[in-house]
Amino acid sequence: MTSLILVADAGRAKFFSAADKHYELTELADFVHPVAVQDNPGGGTVAGHSGTRHGLEPRTLPKEHDLKAFAAELAKYVEEQFAKRDYSDLTLAAPPEFLGALRNALHRNTQKIVGRTIDKDLTHCTSAELSRALKESNVRH
Repeated sequence: MTSLILVADAGRAKFFSAADKHYELTELADFVHPVAVQDNPGGGTVAGHSGTRHGLEPRTLPKEHDLKAFAAELAKYVEEQFAKRDYSDLTLAAPPEFLGALRNALHRNTQKIVGRTIDKDLTHCTSAELSRALKESNVRH
């Protein structure tokens, strides 16, 4: 069976398919999400000089909102891919802080087909390095 593999961080994502457990990867898509809100270049806190929050400020900081929006965009692509093709499972590889956002963005039925998660940033790996990392994580689980 063919696996769908999503390798992502908060700013970049790549989708691959792998037809066997040797993880011969075929790249399907590459997403880049420019960070709309960067850390405050002045060195102060987001909430102001004192570090306290004003009562009218939103509970979700803009950067968190961008992270959730990117995760939702990726989840939509996952749903589209599963509707088009017969994938056996989904592998998610992302740093822990983004892995949670991805899981939360997936539809409940799609969450059930997540076969494996890898809590590492593998977005900068070559295809060969990624294939090796997938094989190694498969051995440990």
